[in-house]
Amino acid sequence: QPAAETAVDTVRRTLQELLGDEAAWVVHSPGFDVARGPLSPDHIVYAKSHPFAEPLTRDALESFRRRRGYSPRVFVTEAGVFAVGRSKKSAGLALELAQDGALVQQLAAAFGGVQFMSGAAADFIENWEVEAYRQKQVE
Repeated sequence: QPAAETAVDTVRRTLQELLGDEAAWVVHSPGFDVARGPLSPDHIVYAKSHPFAEPLTRDALESFRRRRGYSPRVFVTEAGVFAVGRSKKSAGLALELAQDGALVQQLAAAFGGVQFMSGAAADFIENWEVEAYRQKQVE
Protein backbone atom coordinates (compact mmCIF):
# COMPACT_ATOMS: atom_id res chain seq x y z
CA GLN A 1 0.00 0.00 0.00
CA PRO A 2 1.48 3.41 -0.98
CA ALA A 3 2.60 5.67 1.87
CA ALA A 4 -0.02 8.33 0.99
CA GLU A 5 -2.86 5.80 1.32
CA THR A 6 -1.46 4.62 4.64
CA ALA A 7 -1.35 8.21 5.93
CA VAL A 8 -4.95 8.80 4.81
CA ASP A 9 -6.09 5.56 6.48
CA THR A 10 -4.24 6.49 9.68
CA VAL A 11 -5.89 9.91 9.86
CA ARG A 12 -9.29 8.39 9.05
CA ARG A 13 -8.96 5.84 11.89
CA THR A 14 -7.70 8.52 14.30
CA LEU A 15 -10.67 10.78 13.52
CA GLN A 16 -13.11 7.92 14.04
CA GLU A 17 -11.44 6.99 17.32
CA LEU A 18 -11.41 10.57 18.64
CA LEU A 19 -14.89 11.60 17.42
CA GLY A 20 -16.91 8.38 17.53
CA ASP A 21 -20.34 8.81 15.92
CA GLU A 22 -19.49 12.36 14.83
CA ALA A 23 -17.06 10.72 12.38
CA ALA A 24 -19.24 7.82 11.25
CA TRP A 25 -18.27 9.03 7.76
CA VAL A 26 -14.90 10.50 6.88
CA VAL A 27 -14.15 11.93 3.43
CA HIS A 28 -10.77 13.05 2.14
CA SER A 29 -9.29 15.40 -0.43
CA PRO A 30 -5.70 16.19 -1.27
CA GLY A 31 -4.58 19.34 0.53
CA PHE A 32 -5.84 22.80 -0.36
CA ASP A 33 -5.81 26.22 1.29
CA VAL A 34 -8.79 25.91 3.67
CA ALA A 35 -10.41 29.21 4.73
CA ARG A 36 -9.55 29.92 8.37
CA GLY A 37 -12.84 31.59 9.24
CA PRO A 38 -16.56 31.76 8.44
CA LEU A 39 -17.54 33.03 5.00
CA SER A 40 -21.30 32.52 4.85
CA PRO A 41 -24.14 30.90 6.81
CA ASP A 42 -23.90 27.78 4.62
CA HIS A 43 -20.21 27.41 5.41
CA ILE A 44 -20.99 27.68 9.13
CA VAL A 45 -23.93 25.26 9.04
CA TYR A 46 -22.30 22.51 7.02
CA ALA A 47 -18.55 22.90 7.65
CA LYS A 48 -18.54 24.97 10.90
CA SER A 49 -16.83 28.34 11.25
CA HIS A 50 -13.26 27.14 11.74
CA PRO A 51 -11.31 24.11 10.55
CA PHE A 52 -9.12 22.08 12.89
CA ALA A 53 -5.52 22.65 11.79
CA GLU A 54 -3.56 21.45 14.83
CA PRO A 55 -1.82 18.15 15.62
CA LEU A 56 -4.54 15.51 15.76
CA THR A 57 -4.55 14.63 19.47
CA ARG A 58 -7.29 14.21 22.04
CA ASP A 59 -5.96 17.19 24.05
CA ALA A 60 -5.82 19.49 21.01
CA LEU A 61 -9.33 18.46 19.99
CA GLU A 62 -10.71 19.08 23.49
CA SER A 63 -8.98 22.47 23.56
CA PHE A 64 -10.60 23.35 20.20
CA ARG A 65 -14.02 22.31 21.53
CA ARG A 66 -13.60 24.44 24.65
CA ARG A 67 -12.49 27.50 22.64
CA ARG A 68 -15.08 27.21 19.86
CA GLY A 69 -18.00 25.50 21.58
CA TYR A 70 -18.34 22.78 18.94
CA SER A 71 -16.50 19.85 17.39
CA PRO A 72 -14.81 20.63 14.09
CA ARG A 73 -16.06 19.09 10.86
CA VAL A 74 -13.05 19.95 8.68
CA PHE A 75 -9.51 18.82 9.50
CA VAL A 76 -6.34 20.07 7.83
CA THR A 77 -3.50 17.53 8.04
CA GLU A 78 -0.30 16.67 6.22
CA ALA A 79 -2.22 13.82 4.56
CA GLY A 80 -4.80 16.25 3.11
CA VAL A 81 -8.12 17.73 4.13
CA PHE A 82 -10.69 15.54 5.86
CA ALA A 83 -14.33 16.19 6.66
CA VAL A 84 -16.46 14.21 9.08
CA GLY A 85 -20.16 13.67 9.59
CA ARG A 86 -22.80 11.39 11.04
CA SER A 87 -23.84 10.57 7.47
CA LYS A 88 -22.13 10.33 4.11
CA LYS A 89 -24.13 13.36 2.98
CA SER A 90 -23.11 15.57 5.92
CA ALA A 91 -19.41 14.64 5.60
CA GLY A 92 -19.55 15.29 1.86
CA LEU A 93 -21.23 18.67 2.33
CA ALA A 94 -18.61 19.71 4.90
CA LEU A 95 -15.82 18.92 2.44
CA GLU A 96 -17.67 20.56 -0.44
CA LEU A 97 -18.17 23.77 1.56
CA ALA A 98 -14.51 23.73 2.66
CA GLN A 99 -13.49 23.46 -1.01
CA ASP A 100 -15.93 26.24 -1.90
CA GLY A 101 -14.45 28.42 0.85
CA ALA A 102 -10.97 27.82 -0.55
CA LEU A 103 -12.16 28.93 -3.99
CA VAL A 104 -13.87 32.04 -2.55
CA GLN A 105 -10.65 32.86 -0.70
CA GLN A 106 -8.57 32.41 -3.87
CA LEU A 107 -10.88 34.56 -6.01
CA ALA A 108 -11.25 37.23 -3.32
CA ALA A 109 -7.48 37.73 -3.31
CA ALA A 110 -7.90 39.68 -6.56
CA PHE A 111 -10.13 42.15 -4.73
CA GLY A 112 -8.09 42.71 -1.57
CA GLY A 113 -8.72 39.41 0.19
CA VAL A 114 -11.50 37.72 2.05
CA GLN A 115 -13.44 39.34 4.88
CA PHE A 116 -14.62 36.64 7.26
CA MET A 117 -17.91 37.01 9.08
CA SER A 118 -17.56 38.72 12.45
CA GLY A 119 -17.51 36.63 15.62
CA ALA A 120 -20.93 37.97 16.59
CA ALA A 121 -22.45 37.10 13.21
CA ALA A 122 -20.91 33.63 13.25
CA ASP A 123 -22.08 33.01 16.83
CA PHE A 124 -25.60 34.01 15.83
CA ILE A 125 -25.67 31.54 12.93
CA GLU A 126 -24.03 28.77 14.98
CA ASN A 127 -26.70 29.09 17.68
CA TRP A 128 -29.72 30.01 15.56
CA GLU A 129 -32.51 27.43 15.85
CA VAL A 130 -33.35 27.65 12.14
CA GLU A 131 -29.79 26.77 11.10
CA ALA A 132 -29.62 23.92 13.64
CA TYR A 133 -32.78 22.53 12.05
CA ARG A 134 -31.25 22.87 8.57
CA GLN A 135 -28.15 20.98 9.71
CA LYS A 136 -30.24 18.13 11.15
CA GLN A 137 -31.89 17.68 7.74
CA VAL A 138 -28.63 16.39 6.23
CA GLU A 139 -27.74 14.00 9.05
